[in-house]
Parts: sequence; C-alpha cells; structure tokens
Amino acid sequence: MSLLSSKDKRIIFASAFGNTLEYYDFTLFGLLCPVISKLFFPQDHGSLSIFMALSLYAVGFLARPIGGILFGYYGDKYGRKNALSTSIILMSLSCFIIGILPTYQEIGIYATILLTLARLLQGICVGGEYSGAVIFSLEHSSNENVQNFAGSLIAASSHYGCLIASLVAAFFAYTQSTAIAWRVPFLLGSFIGIWGFYLRYKLPETPIFLDNQLYTFQPQQKLFKTLFKKYKKELFCSIILISVASMTAGFSTAFLNILYTQDLSFELYQSLLIISFGLIFYIFGSLLASYILKFYSATCLITVTSILLAMVSLFIMQALTSYHVTTILLAQMVFCSLSGIFWGVINPIIYKFFPTEIRYSGVAISDTIARTIFGGTAPMVFLFLKNYFLNNLFAIGLYLSCFCMISAVFCLVFLTKYNQRTANKV
Repeated sequence: MSLLSSKDKRIIFASAFGNTLEYYDFTLFGLLCPVISKLFFPQDHGSLSIFMALSLYAVGFLARPIGGILFGYYGDKYGRKNALSTSIILMSLSCFIIGILPTYQEIGIYATILLTLARLLQGICVGGEYSGAVIFSLEHSSNENVQNFAGSLIAASSHYGCLIASLVAAFFAYTQSTAIAWRVPFLLGSFIGIWGFYLRYKLPETPIFLDNQLYTFQPQQKLFKTLFKKYKKELFCSIILISVASMTAGFSTAFLNILYTQDLSFELYQSLLIISFGLIFYIFGSLLASYILKFYSATCLITVTSILLAMVSLFIMQALTSYHVTTILLAQMVFCSLSGIFWGVINPIIYKFFPTEIRYSGVAISDTIARTIFGGTAPMVFLFLKNYFLNNLFAIGLYLSCFCMISAVFCLVFLTKYNQRTANKV
C-alpha cells in the first residue's frame, strides 16, 4: 500500500467500490430466489417454481458472454473508464426495473417476461464489469506487488457486494410486514449505483491504454481472430481458473440458501446470515492472497489451494447440512476461506495473459464463458445431483472435488510452462 500514490489509491478503491455495487445488484436476485419464485411464477406446479427462478438466475450468467464481447470491444476501443461507467449505469437501471415490476398475480406471464429481460440486462452489464475493474486497477498499478494487491482487492470487493446483498436481504426478510419489502434492496442498489457512476466518470483513463490507443487497436473481426488464434491456450487456462472460482461461489451462496431454507427449514433471514458469515471469510481469503504471494509463486498457491479445496469438498457436505449452527459455520469458514484465496490469486495471473490492445476482450470473454457454463448453472446442477441421488450430497462434493483437481493438475503443468516461456522471452 505504501507504494501507491494517493491518486492510485483513489483509482483502485473507486474501481472496487463500483464493482461492489454491481455485485450487490447482481447477487440480490440469487439470494431472493425463494421469494421471487413465489411472486413471478405460477404456484400450481409444486417445486417447479424454484427451478424456474433458478433458471432466471442462470439467464443472468448466460447473458454474460454477450456483455463480455460488447464491453470487451468497447473497452479496448474507447477506454476502460467509459466501459465501466456504462456498465454501472445500466446495471442500476435493470435493478430499478426489477424493484418496480408488477408480480405474476397482477399481470400474469408478462411479469415473468419483463423480469427475464431485466435479468438479461443485468447479465450483460456484469459481463464487462468484473474484468473491466480488474484491468482498470491493474493497469494503474506500478509494480507486481501493487498488482497483486489490486487484484485481490477487486476479488474481495465482489464478495463484499455479495455480503451487503445478503445482509440487506436478511434484514428485509426478517422485518418485512408487507408484500413489497423485498423491493427495497433492489431500489436501494439502483440509487446507490448513480453515485458509483459519478465516481467512475471522474476517474482518469489508464496510461497504458492511452499509450497504445492510437496505433494498436484492431477491427473487431481481427481482434477476435488474434485472440482465439494466438492466445487460445491462455483463454483455456483462464476459463479453467474462473470456472472453479465460479462453481464454489454458486455453491456457497445460491445453492446453500435453497438447501438451508428448504431442507433444514431455516427462515430466509437465518439462511442469509449464515451465508453472510461465509462471505466474510471469502473477503478475508481474497485479501490474504496478496500477502501470501509475497512469499510463494502464483502457480504454487493456485495448485495448493485447488488440492485443499478438492479435499475439503469431499468431507464438508455432512457438516453443512447439520442442524448444529456451529458446525455449519465452521464448515463455511474453511470452505469460503480457501475459495477466497483462490479468487484473490487468479486476477493478476489472467491479466498478464493478454497484451494491452486485446486485454479487455481476452479477460472479459474468458471470464464470462466460465461463469456462464459453470457458475450460472451451478445451483441447478447441484440441486439436480441432490435430487437424483436422493439427498445424498456426497455426489455434489465429488463433483466439486473433480473440478478442483482438474484445476490443480492443469495449472501446475500449463502455468509452469507459461512462466518458463515468458522468462525465456525476457
């Protein structure tokens, strides 16, 4: 931190603040799925309504690649600041729309359609947000230690947005006395987003982008051809890393919220408070990653953390479904701390994979593909495995464990070769 000027601190923390707001808005939908399923879907199909709500949760992730392509191209051509400012104002708009929508009981299927469109807009916006915030912060960083800190802080800011969403949703779930109390968190996020837009709009563009802007930008078709032809291995590695992180996040938020409210019969606010406890350790782990990177290489840390997550995933399910709150909290603490470390270390790795002129597109596309295929569908996959194996959650643990081990093996091989190849070029 002492290596950062006051200007750079303002830039990095403003980026993190905007990212916090966007993830607050985006996460609210997943956390309030038990409420949304009752208000925006017909109730004469039993438990199918919760699957419908989770499908809309996944829709937000399915729209992310569109956002990754649009904002990636926009950010590489017109600047990181402009892309980030646009994403946050559109996210605020989508959140406002959800907050004022009539319910299914009031306008029927039109309510579901409008909710789907608003969720699509959320997905498009967040598709360019996280990668843009990472790039914007790291391009303003002066050295590797500062980049590691900035990358960890952006990862932590996402979890902080999820934490605020969880706490706000828990508060209104506990205190609501009317049927419209669930709308307040969405409306609150939309108005605060306007402040986030103002902060971002005042920030300077990154010097690296300005230096490369005039002579390195490529037409869209050539840009994607360069990306998928010359950097396909880097794209694949990025997708593997982000897939593991996205799956653990989907498991520890949306899926566990459904598990606690439906299987363990916790009240919604109680479930959200438990999830909030886990998110605190997500933040802790993400910030801890930048400190550990001072002593160990990113390749080593990724490999070790992946192996530990694989081991923990196999044995944690029984504890998470225990009726003893202390046992549940301890299990959340271990799993979320390791997941947070994993999140915190991958940003500086992926950032270095792509040159400045295609960096926004490279990071955004790999990020959104991974989150769409593995993050957005994770709660539905976990719920399917749970039902298919008659509530035996070991299958979910095995599923998570396999992905973590794939990450460990692949990163150990690829990153080692990549680092050697990069060192030889220097």
